[in-house]
Amino acid sequence: MGNIISLLIAGGAFATDRITKQIADRKLSDGREVTLKRCGFIRFRKSENTGFAGSRLSGHRTLVVVLSTMVFAVCLVMYAAILSGSAGRSVKAGIGLMLGGAAGNVFDRLTKGRVTDFIIAKPVKSIIFNVADVFILTGAIVTALCGLLINGDNG
Repeated sequence: MGNIISLLIAGGAFATDRITKQIADRKLSDGREVTLKRCGFIRFRKSENTGFAGSRLSGHRTLVVVLSTMVFAVCLVMYAAILSGSAGRSVKAGIGLMLGGAAGNVFDRLTKGRVTDFIIAKPVKSIIFNVADVFILTGAIVTALCGLLINGDNG
């Protein structure tokens, strides 16, 4: 049952990323910046990223697509290995989040040659990201913490 839930999490993360990027494309296309009223430290402004985090490797589309696809392939291998083993639901959920987020960004790079970023957190003004990035980071943290806790229990 945990494997099905993990697949649903991956699919939900991918779909959420696609929907939020489409909303950003429609609502933020004029270059304006929007601040959440009740949560002033989060702002939205659309930015097209042809590279990785912080636009690293911008202008090297082929390299970015190849590296992104390789990272996604590693996530798939991890996912298959973990699902075939006795990993707990939290680890499977973490891997599902990473897989769904990675799929969203790889999809964008393959189909558009860029990723749409649109979230700015006020404490870190220089970083602009998207929902897929949030899923990847959250999934990595959940998976790492579960790994540490499990390894800590085993000695």
